[in-house]
Amino acid sequence: LQSDVRKSTRRSHDTFLRLGETLAGFEERLTSLAQRQAEERQQDHRRAQTERRAFLAPFAEMLERLNRLEDRLKHPPDSGLLFARRKWAAAWSSLGQGIGLLREHFEQLLRAEGVTPISTVGKPFDPTTMTAVAVEARDALSPNTVVKELAAGYYHKGDVLKFAEVKIATRKGDP
Repeated sequence: LQSDVRKSTRRSHDTFLRLGETLAGFEERLTSLAQRQAEERQQDHRRAQTERRAFLAPFAEMLERLNRLEDRLKHPPDSGLLFARRKWAAAWSSLGQGIGLLREHFEQLLRAEGVTPISTVGKPFDPTTMTAVAVEARDALSPNTVVKELAAGYYHKGDVLKFAEVKIATRKGDP
């Protein structure tokens, strides 16, 4: 009887060991699956963010072009006769106002999507958000200070969507 109890106990013990090993393997597989799902979710999120930025980039460029157009419309070209000149100036002014309204609505649309402009003028040049396309000799400003923004740059939820194109200051005599 004692021998049967020992055999039975040994079998039960072996069975519990195998069950424990099986459960440990199951736990490892579940952990692995959970990690894989988390990684896939992160990849999906990054892919969605990248696609969103790719979708919004042309709109940021369009906003920049609207800004340039609005700046150019502030100064109407010369026209001939006095009467025609008044009419021309009024039409030109209306066109400028219309472009301004369109730009404002476009800015609101992009702002609602998390697109914000990069502040550059008067700040030190930052190659992570700006591209220097011109330099200007100025002793009054410290070197590498942004003098003028030639094309606006934009963030999308903290990440650079479009780099700002800027003119930076150098000291007179520096190359």
